[in-house]
This record gives sequence, C-alpha cells and structure tokens, in this order.
Amino acid sequence: MEEGFVKGQSDNLPKIDIYTVMEFFSTNSSYTSAEIKGVKLWKAGRESDREDAIGYVQVKCEGTKCIVKCRVTPEHKVKSKPYHCTLVCDENDETIESVLCHDCAAKQGGCKHSVAFLIWLFKKSEEPASTSVKCYWMKPALFKVGSSIKFIKAKDFKNESSSNSNIKEDPSFLNKYNECKRRQNNKTQLMTYFTDVRIEMKGSLHYLLCKYNSSKNILSVKGFIEFCKHNISEQQCVLIEKATKDQSDSPLWFELRYRRITASIAHEASKCKTFDGVLMEKILGSYQFREPIAIKRGI
Repeated sequence: MEEGFVKGQSDNLPKIDIYTVMEFFSTNSSYTSAEIKGVKLWKAGRESDREDAIGYVQVKCEGTKCIVKCRVTPEHKVKSKPYHCTLVCDENDETIESVLCHDCAAKQGGCKHSVAFLIWLFKKSEEPASTSVKCYWMKPALFKVGSSIKFIKAKDFKNESSSNSNIKEDPSFLNKYNECKRRQNNKTQLMTYFTDVRIEMKGSLHYLLCKYNSSKNILSVKGFIEFCKHNISEQQCVLIEKATKDQSDSPLWFELRYRRITASIAHEASKCKTFDGVLMEKILGSYQFREPIAIKRGI
C-alpha cells in the first residue's frame, strides 16, 4: 500500500452517481471521438469483467479531492503484472477530474481498464447500505484462476439447489391450440408450422418425397413413381393448373418447379449422355458469378 493511502472499504469510497459518470464521458475527448464505436468500452463495464478483475483498492483524501487506486488483472494472462489505475474526483462538486491507467498501451486514449474501474466505483456507490463493512484490499478473483482450481468436471456444472419438482399437466395450452386450429386462425407463429397442407401443395415434388421417405415402402425410383400416381388425383391437377396460370406471379408455381424439373428438362435428361455438363448445372441452378467493382478493385 502506498504512503498516505488506506484500504478501500465500502464505507470510505467516494459516492459516484450516474450523472457524474455520464458527464465525465460526454466531456472527455478520449470517449467522444467520431471514430470511436465504444464496443470494447461497453464490454469493459460488464459485471463479469469488473467484479472479477479489480482488487487491491486504496483510498486517499486531500481536502475535497479523493484519490482512489486499484489493480486490474489482465483477462488473458491472469498471472501477468496487473494494470494500475487511478481515479481523482472532487466530492464537493461531485465531478470526476481524471481516470487513468498507468500500464496499458492504450492509456493515452482512454483504455478499457479505466472504464471498468469507473463503472466498478459507480456500482459500489449504488449498493444499499449494509451494517457490515466490506474491504476491497484483496486479490482479484480473476487472479486466483489456476491456483486453487486446476480444472472442473462436467458433473460439477450441475446446480445442486435445483430439485426435480413434480410438474402437473396443464391442458390449457393444448386447448388453446385446438381452438385456433378449429377457427383456422393461422396468424400466430406456432400455427404456421402446424396448418394442414393445401391440396395443391400436396402435388409438390418436395412434399411427395418427404411423404415417400416416411412411408414403410422400399425406397426406389419405380416405387416413388408409383407412389406419386396414387397420391396425385385428377381433381388436384385441375386445381394446380388454375392456381399456376400466372406462372412467376404465383408462389405455388415456384414450389411445383422443384429443382427446375420441368417437362422440357425431363426430355433433355432422357437424351443427355453427359454426366456433368450444362444440363446438370441447369438443374442444380448453377450460374456465372459476376464480380462486383469492389472485388475487382481488391484483386
């Protein structure tokens, strides 16, 4: 501990509210530049970062000014030398004069360690008053990693306080679902996955393939063709013809052209002798990629 300083405790830390913090960030040029997004600074204020990394807090009061120092453990190399941070504030004017990190390479531009220390002090000021005094002159929790616990087993992740409570059956959700289905209310997110398939959509090759695979029949090409003959009716074909007259303006038209298998392509496939040619690319949807200007400039 440095000369003139005392151990940081819950009863001698300076009171810093949200307005003091916001005023400091808004008036400090290190945090108001247009080139700064503040993503790393926002992460530095997270509870997991500040609570585990900060320790050895010491306080010194000189009139209305209060100087608070701490050590911040690096998050990657926890056994390395900690970063030393100093905060100077005026308790009378309720202003923060400076928050500095003395060891970080980014200390001149306002590093994340100083932000974590400032938010840590702000959160400690927000904590409700307690009858007991908590001392913050101790090793950071992050510094203890690898010293006491070398590894953790998968079974130790289990929450011991959790118990297998008897869950009673509640039919209200099922009743609500059946009611929506009876009224044909398809506006809910759940009903979009459990609505009955339209009779026109049952002629889709994708639908027929899924249904054929789920059947107990032996999978084969001839078996699938016979399956389609028994599952596509004449009435269904008439409805499909009426629904797809507009072709590209009809979503059903795209669905029925599954994998671009049309009558003309089927005829070409019967005559084609090339295994990996233009016809195969046409069926699979292959097309020439045109490089945009940005990619050409980069090349």
